[in-house]
Amino acid sequence: MKKIAIVFLVMLCSASMVYAGTTGKLTGTVKDAAGQVLPGANVVVQVEGILVGAATDANGQFFILAVPPGLHIVKASMVGYQDVTQTEVRVKIDQTSTLNFSLREEVLAAEELVVVAERPPVEVDLTGSKAVMSSVELDRSFVANIKQAVDTQQGVNYNGGIRGGFGLDVSYYVDGMELRDGASNSNWTGINTSTVQELEVLSGGYNAEYGRANGAVINMVTKSSRTRVHSTLDYKMRPAGIYHWGGHIYGPERYENRVMSNPDWWNNHPPPGWFGTGHVTLRDNRDGVNTTLAQHWIMNYLTLPWIQDLKEYDTRTQHGYEGTLYGPLTKRASFMASGRYHKGVPKYPSALNYNPEWNLQGSLTFDVTQNTRVKLQGMHGGFNNTDQFRTLYGSSEDNGLWQNRSGAHIAYPSNSWKFFPFVAQGTPSPTPRSPEYVRMWSGQSKLTHIFDPRTFLDVNLSYFWYFREANYRRDNLWKTSHAAYSKGFDWNEVLVEEENKRLTRGTPFRGVGRISGVPGWGLNYPGDHAQDYAKAYNYTIKADFTKQVDEVHQLKAGLYGSYQFFDRYFHFGYISTAWITDPIARDTNPYEGAIYIQDKIETRGMIVNAGLRVDMYNVNAYVSDDVFDPLRIDEDTPGNVKQSEISIGDPYGYKNISSTDEFAVHTPTQWAISPRIGISHPITDKTVLHFMYGHFNQRPSWQKMTNTPFMQLRPYPETDPILTPLPADYGQKYGYSYTHWAGAGNPGLEFEKMIQYEVGFDQNIADLLNLDVTLYYKDGKNLTAAGFRNDESFLAYYGTYTGTGHRLFPDFNGLGSRGPGKSGSLVVNGNMFFQDVRGLEITMDSRFQQYAHFKFHYNLSYSNTGIYGLRNVYRVQPDGQKARPDSRHGANNTDKGVSGRDNAYWNPRNSAKLTATVFTPANFGPVVVGGWRPLGDWKPGIRASNTPITRRAIHLLSR
Repeated sequence: MKKIAIVFLVMLCSASMVYAGTTGKLTGTVKDAAGQVLPGANVVVQVEGILVGAATDANGQFFILAVPPGLHIVKASMVGYQDVTQTEVRVKIDQTSTLNFSLREEVLAAEELVVVAERPPVEVDLTGSKAVMSSVELDRSFVANIKQAVDTQQGVNYNGGIRGGFGLDVSYYVDGMELRDGASNSNWTGINTSTVQELEVLSGGYNAEYGRANGAVINMVTKSSRTRVHSTLDYKMRPAGIYHWGGHIYGPERYENRVMSNPDWWNNHPPPGWFGTGHVTLRDNRDGVNTTLAQHWIMNYLTLPWIQDLKEYDTRTQHGYEGTLYGPLTKRASFMASGRYHKGVPKYPSALNYNPEWNLQGSLTFDVTQNTRVKLQGMHGGFNNTDQFRTLYGSSEDNGLWQNRSGAHIAYPSNSWKFFPFVAQGTPSPTPRSPEYVRMWSGQSKLTHIFDPRTFLDVNLSYFWYFREANYRRDNLWKTSHAAYSKGFDWNEVLVEEENKRLTRGTPFRGVGRISGVPGWGLNYPGDHAQDYAKAYNYTIKADFTKQVDEVHQLKAGLYGSYQFFDRYFHFGYISTAWITDPIARDTNPYEGAIYIQDKIETRGMIVNAGLRVDMYNVNAYVSDDVFDPLRIDEDTPGNVKQSEISIGDPYGYKNISSTDEFAVHTPTQWAISPRIGISHPITDKTVLHFMYGHFNQRPSWQKMTNTPFMQLRPYPETDPILTPLPADYGQKYGYSYTHWAGAGNPGLEFEKMIQYEVGFDQNIADLLNLDVTLYYKDGKNLTAAGFRNDESFLAYYGTYTGTGHRLFPDFNGLGSRGPGKSGSLVVNGNMFFQDVRGLEITMDSRFQQYAHFKFHYNLSYSNTGIYGLRNVYRVQPDGQKARPDSRHGANNTDKGVSGRDNAYWNPRNSAKLTATVFTPANFGPVVVGGWRPLGDWKPGIRASNTPITRRAIHLLSR
């Protein structure tokens, strides 16, 4: 605890705040009927039922800060003048809403004048592209979750990337709390839509207050009320059926049912002669009962109970439930409670019949004094998933741990291994993949103190806990999995389901080829039993101070500090060979922080957002001083330089590595400076030019810096290393080796850098339509990946690069060999990718909102990604020579475009989106029994998109 306290103290002194803005500002002037300013007039706004206000200054101007987003009622009054109230005043996150009042002298007592506030023709203070969806717009749309809401916005591609990104550079916030797992850079996107008051997508650069993302920021503010209790209940259902192309995967028309179920087929299609007559019969169980190939096929692939379960994938109905309740508890307190449960049905057959997902949210807000408010907030969610992995574990953000890993499902109807329940689509052999289990807890305590209408302070203490496991046994989810070591490295017996073991019993049967749609002769056992475990959490403190200095300058400054924990291991291997990533201590306690300052300058002809941000991080660990041999620092590594005999050691008691170790060095601290400036220039009241330039620095995921390389346990002669303990002299005779494709963490990774430029204009057309045209350019360097290989099957093959880094060859004699006594080679992550993105965005948004609304997006984008820097590196040998000269990545005639290419599957060159909705008022149509109007409150509409991935996708909306 002392260490934690010291780290937090350091952060408070030298860090910044990544705090996401959650409020807006009201400003304007109060004049009399003759146009003369009225100093001392009172302007108040109802914020959650409480009046918050300010008095006008000598120039008749007022400022009210910390106003939550949404529609508000604002009232201006002064003794001797008639009160004026403006309703439906829209306030947006981090934006200024301008209101002007004209008060008439009150000769006789008169009623208050109430008017509806006019919507400004254009947003004059937008200095960077931003898309906003209010709670009303979310309710009117077709979207079922936040991810779908984001996908409808301009510049968002099929993979969740924004403006040529790959979903690796986006951060999600809710009420200022970041929902990003720092270990993998995965975001928790399961926020309940019925709790969101406003959602904004910052895609064209953003102010210095935002960090940890060099691509985009998704910001959400939740609902609250002090006037009355609000409730929402939502139910969605998808009927059972087939929702993929190609018909039923196990239908009677399939080849394996029409032909291969006939024993005569097997008699006419014997295995090749070289295959051996000894493999014509199989032992179907441990009792030694032999069966023919035809019998084995029918018994194991067509009639077993778990196969029947897979065949019924089209008979399951999908259900979704969501409910939210919020409102006042007392005059000084309010609450919000929300729950969502989605009983998802996989589109294709998978290891789990259902993919359940849930999310619980709650908050309690209490006014300590008139100027001090405390908000307590908590969230818990999770999902069990057999579709494509939803996290960035197993993607290009996870270099070395078998990238491009799919979930435990069949991804297309003709998949050759569709009779295995734990199969990874696209693999060259029947490689099983376990379901993905994720759990998330988060909480925060937020203090807001308003010193005066122009000054306030936010202080936020938060906690975020993220757990992920890809495992065959759900009942093993909450174990630390050390039980898998009960028989040496025998996780096989612990993690594999009983029905899956059936295929591993007896002599394995190696295939000699495949027939389209069936596992041909490949009646292989699923020999790769993988176990993937990750746990990460962080304690974070944030502080943000805002001051409206005068009518021109609004200063904002903040700090941020976070002390974190990360633990990760990965096991896999066939019966005869095993690979592990945890021969040394795995867990680390990294920390990071930042500091920023920014100024919003608002004049009559120009609005400027200018700021500077400084970020830092440290892995906070002792690592090997030799990049060619990361595992040599620990005595538990078999065959390493510090011992003569193997000593696997107690898996429950990994030795701590410290500065006293002979080959250990401490990780360095990385720093980055990010200047940013955005300018908005109103030409007329209906035309605005905007420009943005900024540097954005993102810390690579912790796993890229801390992943230990795979250590390969070679089989002892004539023994099985899983079933037979390794001999004491194993290290001397066989040593350990690094697998040639396995990546190793690089604790010296630097910040990933992105410079963004943007120029555009907004035009109001006849007060019916807003046109936004924007040109943008993104220049990325020092990236650690340029692709996200974790999506649809063809994207896995035709996507851009994964996180492959520098290949190191430590052994002069080995040169990649993994034999006994050879060091082999390993891949180390590096800041070695670049990306250039150029694009044009056009958005047309209708201004009429009462009975209909439409929005059209068009995006033209060119993305060029590539690799630069060292490719193969050879260690200098004792004689001063290298086995081969080092090589570098670079454009040449033989690299097949590896150094710079554009990929339309990841980043569509042309894409368009259209949404259109018609609304019927609640009192529309005839009245039937009980005052019900069956034609009232309907929202029929359509959504269409046209990209290389989702051509002419159409969604109809309803009530």
